[in-house]
Amino acid sequence: MRAASSIARDDLVSLGTCFGKFTKSGKFHLKVTCLDYVAQHAKVSPERSTVQSDPVNWRARARSLFTVVAFAIASLLALQYKVWVKPSAEMSFLYGNDVPKSGVARMTESIPQYSGVVIFSLNNMPLGFGRANHTTEQCKDLDPPTIVVLHQADIGEYLRMEDELA
Repeated sequence: MRAASSIARDDLVSLGTCFGKFTKSGKFHLKVTCLDYVAQHAKVSPERSTVQSDPVNWRARARSLFTVVAFAIASLLALQYKVWVKPSAEMSFLYGNDVPKSGVARMTESIPQYSGVVIFSLNNMPLGFGRANHTTEQCKDLDPPTIVVLHQADIGEYLRMEDELA
């Protein structure tokens, strides 16, 4: 960051790891390049509270690099639950498909509906992230083909969209 401070803002292309991007409506969308950082902060037990990002217009608040980083961290903290998938469902998820109940090996307790989850293989390798389609309690009563996790991003995107992530 110190080296980048000597470069004019108009000439600076990028700095560090790409966590995501802001949309025109002011929402922050995470990219798969931040998966290693997201996986470190996902929780296993339900004691930590969820941090909600501030819905204020980001253009008015993003006056410095530190403000943008604060928005990114708030988005990361929303992804705090874990779901482990079976080996049979790993490849399907890595090809961009949602995770059915039959593909879930285990999941964090007390996951709220539509909350962010990090997807792991059974040997604790982070595969991607998505949204919980049902709560943990609802998942116990679902049929096996019912979608439990909605796909958002996975490590297979490196191969599928090589030019976009560069």
